[in-house]
Amino acid sequence: MGVWGGERRLCSSMVMGVALAVISILLALVWAPLLNYFGRKALTLLPGTMSYDNWHSPPVPMHMDFYFFNWTNPHEIQNEKPHFVEMGPYRYNEKRRKVNITWNGNDTVTYRNQRFWYFSQDESSGSQDDPITTVNAVALAAARRVRYKTKFEQRTTSLALTLMSQGVHVTKPVRQLLFDGYSDTLVTIGHTFSSSSPFDRFGWFYKRNGSYLFDGTFTINTGAKELDRLGVLERWNYNTRTQFYPGSCGNVYGGSGDLYPPGVKNKHSNVSLYSADICRSLTMKYAREEDVQGVPVLRFEADPQLLDNGTQVPENECFCNGQCVPSGLLNLTRCRFGMPAFVSFPHFHNADPFYLRQVDGLSPDPERHTFFMSVEPTMGFPLDMAARIQVNLLVEPSQHIALFDKVPHPMFLPVLWVEQRFALPPDVAASLRLALLLPTIGYTVILIVFLIGVGMAVYSLTKTKNEEQPMRLQRKSLT
Repeated sequence: MGVWGGERRLCSSMVMGVALAVISILLALVWAPLLNYFGRKALTLLPGTMSYDNWHSPPVPMHMDFYFFNWTNPHEIQNEKPHFVEMGPYRYNEKRRKVNITWNGNDTVTYRNQRFWYFSQDESSGSQDDPITTVNAVALAAARRVRYKTKFEQRTTSLALTLMSQGVHVTKPVRQLLFDGYSDTLVTIGHTFSSSSPFDRFGWFYKRNGSYLFDGTFTINTGAKELDRLGVLERWNYNTRTQFYPGSCGNVYGGSGDLYPPGVKNKHSNVSLYSADICRSLTMKYAREEDVQGVPVLRFEADPQLLDNGTQVPENECFCNGQCVPSGLLNLTRCRFGMPAFVSFPHFHNADPFYLRQVDGLSPDPERHTFFMSVEPTMGFPLDMAARIQVNLLVEPSQHIALFDKVPHPMFLPVLWVEQRFALPPDVAASLRLALLLPTIGYTVILIVFLIGVGMAVYSLTKTKNEEQPMRLQRKSLT
């Protein structure tokens, strides 16, 4: 009885070992398809998925740092080179969510961005009440509006500017230059008598805090049928191009900056996104591999040609908007209600040296002033981004407007630069590292199970043979 019981146990052990080995082989064959299936389900932008939760109300902390250029010698504009001192950062933590969401029948979703900013005194180098001396953007916009009109209209505007005691510069606190805005007679008159002027105060971010109107309407692909189109911007304000730039420069393409398709980014690809703030798409090129909290990523950077207007890349000439300037500045006049605003990278980084020669106090630094995005290539998640843009105003001499008749020559004066940044929280980084290790963990466990099964089968077979040999010898001796 004992012998037969032992044989049955060995037989059961052998069967179990073979079963484990077979099951592990089958798991090895289906593990990758299973991961792919559930991965696609999680990444597809649909209610209830992981992508939707991260997209609708991003859990990653974001902030915007504002740096102002304080103009120290505005009264000497006729005789001295303008000198600026950088002030800041003034940090505003940002919360955003998607609103007015409409799911379309063609695997796209249409929505708006609602954004909130909260000043962080502890993380700022200064107070919202710090006075900043800067270019009088309101007077400059008024002069620009009549620059190509008749002499009578220009002189009438000149008289109005004089009667209202307008100057080439203003000194206002940070809070008014940004979100609170400040009262100005010209702005009040324009708002009262012109339907094209939606503002009753002036501030660079006036009326934007808590609003969902300023970024426009986005329509992106959900990736439901084609995951490699996840997050691709199909339309902005219901159009495939903008009216702000002619030709190919007005095309809308890239992503919205929130989602990118998995597995399509490599060293030979680019990353594109559409920026509503500058009314155009931006393309960044591969720079290098790096590590973000233990997660390998590909870093993409804006190169010097991104803000070129035909000097280096002939097809970029349509970004001139009727006024071609040396490379490194983008004309936003049509995009910003006629304001003679031009954007560059901070401190004229990667711009033509012409701009730095016009002013004192600026010093470009690639480490602080490069626009970049780091993307995890397997799942397509942006893990680190620094969107860095500087606002400059074109101040020109005017023969018929007294306020600007002492300006010696056209000059691009810096006003402020902004860094929009998000940082990956440690718990999110840990979850992402685990997700990226799932294939390896799965195959490791499968291999261990396979080896255990094979070991059990081999052991049982060997043990059975060893026990059968004495029994054969015993039978042989009996005969």
